This record gives sequence, C-alpha cells and structure tokens, in this order.
Amino acid sequence: MKVYLIQFDARPAETEQNLDKIAFMMKGVEPGSMVFLPEMFNTSYVLSAETLISQIEQDSISWMQQKANSHQIVIGGSMPIFNNGKLRNRWMAFDPEGNQVTYDKIHLFNPGGEGRNYNAGEALVQCRVGDWLVRPLICYDLRFPFLSFQDASEPYDLLVYAANWPLARIHQWKQLLVARAIENQVYVAGINRTGIDQYGNVYPGCSMLVDYAGNVVLEAGSEETMLSFELDLKSMHHYRKAFPFFADAVQKFSIKPAVHLSLPLTK
Repeated sequence: MKVYLIQFDARPAETEQNLDKIAFMMKGVEPGSMVFLPEMFNTSYVLSAETLISQIEQDSISWMQQKANSHQIVIGGSMPIFNNGKLRNRWMAFDPEGNQVTYDKIHLFNPGGEGRNYNAGEALVQCRVGDWLVRPLICYDLRFPFLSFQDASEPYDLLVYAANWPLARIHQWKQLLVARAIENQVYVAGINRTGIDQYGNVYPGCSMLVDYAGNVVLEAGSEETMLSFELDLKSMHHYRKAFPFFADAVQKFSIKPAVHLSLPLTK
C-alpha cells in the first residue's frame, strides 16, 4: 500500500486557494493509495466559530469526495465542522465510492484555547483500507499514549496524526512519533503544516513516516512537499511475530501509596 503525506502552508480565510494548492500537489498520486493531509487543511487553524461559514465545510467535504473518486484513492485530513450546534475538530476520510469515516479530536489543546470553542470527541475510530487497519488521531492526541495502545485481539497497522505542531515543540513531535511506532509496532504517519498562521505561530513542517521498528523512513523539511512511501504489511507482521511483546502486556495493576524515604539534612 502506498501512502502520501502532503505538507503545505494553509492560509486562513483562503479555503479555495488551499484546496487548489493541494489538488496541484496531488498530481501523479497512484490509484489505490492513501493520501493524508494536515490538521484543518482547508481553513488553517481557527479558534473562533465566527470565522467559519457552513458553506466552507460542505465545499471541503465535496472536494474530498471528488478527489477520492477522480484519483481512486482514500484521502483523509481534519477540518473544523459544526455538528448539532457544536464545533468539532473532525478528521474525515473518503474512499472512491463516497464511503466515509470520521473521528473527533479527543484531546483539545487547552493551553492554546481550543477547549473554549470546540467540543471534544469521545471515541476512537478505526477504518480498514484494503488489508490495512488504520487509526486516525489529531495533533495534541500524540501526547497521550493510551489513545494509541494496541488491541492484541485485532492489532491495527497504521497510526495517522494530522497536526498543526509548532516550531517551539518540534523536538517532542519527532520523539513522540518514533515512540508511538516502537510501543505499538506500527507504521506512524505524522502530517504537519508549514508556514505561519494568523496567530503568529510558526510551523516547521517536519512531517514524518516512522516504521514499525521505530526507523524514520521519511522526514520533510520546512518546504511544501508531498512525501510517498510503499508500506510493507508482510514485513511488519514478520517483525511482530519475531518479537511478540503484546502477549506480555499487563492490563490491570494497582499503584501503591508513596513510601516516604528520609535523607539526612544538609546545610
């Protein structure tokens, strides 16, 4: 299965131009592949509901459906949407037949005010694309490893993070993507944006694909680019079989109260 990661500078209030740019970058993608976009790829990162227009949401969904059909691919990324009067940061993916899967971001970035305007999701979602089981997550979710924990009875294969991850914390971005791959024995795709948003946040790109052993097989710089890689399901299954540590995972345990240990007083 071939995957494409599209990294670009999403401009605020320029949805049509953002979609046109992605469409241009997508020229040449192979049918039967998966294409992944950053967080809020259509609007840039927005905190205020007043800046959103319902037509933007519908136009963006129609655009994704059209691209999935015309390129014969699965395409996924996150966008701000209204659902039953609530604002959500929603990851959406479409296949060529118009089937869709949605995931609402569970961990809202409260240090940046996201929780004041958005409503958090409540459930993880997985989708099967051919022989691949895919779990999508969004940006800040990366800091919470329990969202990516494997289900030993039906292990997933590809973890996807759509993100707007800033330069100030890019070291953590890189390290956490590798950690999630190692602890779950999965491919991990991190799709970040580049450029500067309307709030002055700088985004360095650094989109990455990490394999099931923790090797970085793709890493972008700060430029607008489309990365591609052929995933190898057979090799991943062989690696898991050779080192099946999930069988040793302890599901339930307790934490005892802290024990006080004394040290001599020092001047």
